[in-house]
Amino acid sequence: MKKKLTAKLFTIFSFATLFTLFSCSSYLIYSEKEAKFGKNNIIEGDVGVKSIKGKAEFDKNTILNPFAVKAAKVEAHQTAMVNNITLEIADDGYENTFYPYNGNTTGVSDITIQENETVNLFQTEFKKITIKKGANVTFLGNVINIVELVTEDATLDAPTIINIDLADKVKIKKKVVIGKFNLINKNDNLESNVTFYCGDEDNDNEKFTIKGDSVYFRANIMVPHGKLSVKGGGPFYTEIVGWFEGEKVETGDRVIWRDPYNEAQNRKKSKSQKSKQQKAEVQNLKTTNLITKVISVFPNPSVAAFTFQINDPNLDNQTIQIKIFDTQGKLMEAISNTTTSKSITFKAGATLIAGTYFAEVIYGENKKILKLIKK
Repeated sequence: MKKKLTAKLFTIFSFATLFTLFSCSSYLIYSEKEAKFGKNNIIEGDVGVKSIKGKAEFDKNTILNPFAVKAAKVEAHQTAMVNNITLEIADDGYENTFYPYNGNTTGVSDITIQENETVNLFQTEFKKITIKKGANVTFLGNVINIVELVTEDATLDAPTIINIDLADKVKIKKKVVIGKFNLINKNDNLESNVTFYCGDEDNDNEKFTIKGDSVYFRANIMVPHGKLSVKGGGPFYTEIVGWFEGEKVETGDRVIWRDPYNEAQNRKKSKSQKSKQQKAEVQNLKTTNLITKVISVFPNPSVAAFTFQINDPNLDNQTIQIKIFDTQGKLMEAISNTTTSKSITFKAGATLIAGTYFAEVIYGENKKILKLIKK
């Protein structure tokens, strides 16, 4: 049996009851038309539906407590724990800036990451990316445009791992499909403020699908025209860490929604820990600036080999590694050497064909990525 409430029925609540209801001012899930949650969902933030005909629906044993829901119509199964209900349109939610897909795929080919393959993707423009089960993929572009992203179902003992290291915006033209047993931004060292912007200027419907069953997905999602579908239902919970804003949201069973800014782990962080983190960020910035000064490559562009030069007073007895990747993350060349001086010179890339490449230079705790152009 479901408890059905509408804005018309709200008048039966007493004046005292009205003041006990939670007043929504921000939302974890903010939908234009509908928000439907399956069985055994746990929602650790407010839910809002904006349309005058909009509806929020909660199936058996779903928990939205002590958080609140605000919508013109609310349906909650009797065994659902949904106590803080405001029967009004949720027009008081956030409306963050949407960044539509604006990529240029001229000369860009589809990419398939093979099963159990480890790949770093340095470029920012992609057509269709297919990631097979068990792969380990890291995106290193600053702002990423993808026409279509599809990942295969993996397994519990060999999950697919995808990390977005630098970008805070991933702009999708058509659709995203995340397979079972996928871990997205699980690495605690990564930034948690990545947002997927799903849609372009055509205003056609897009789809963002997370298949569920032991998926961990840490990123915000915006889908102005279309649906976010989290298809839970397997024996394992799916965990979404981020906020959602868009047209429709629908989940299956056993889905947990967590606020990225209010997770218990984040609440326990002391001011001293935050201070240490800020100091570390400043130190990392200084280190990055230092590395930029001590590592150089020339000529670039080059028609022959590239010369890498490292001048660092702390270079004594260090092993230096240089790896060169193509734009699809394939390792093209790798060299290493140990120096007993404060300066060393390498030559690499002589056999590369014309194109764009990325060089990863590592020694000690220092790491630098350089873009190479071969003519």
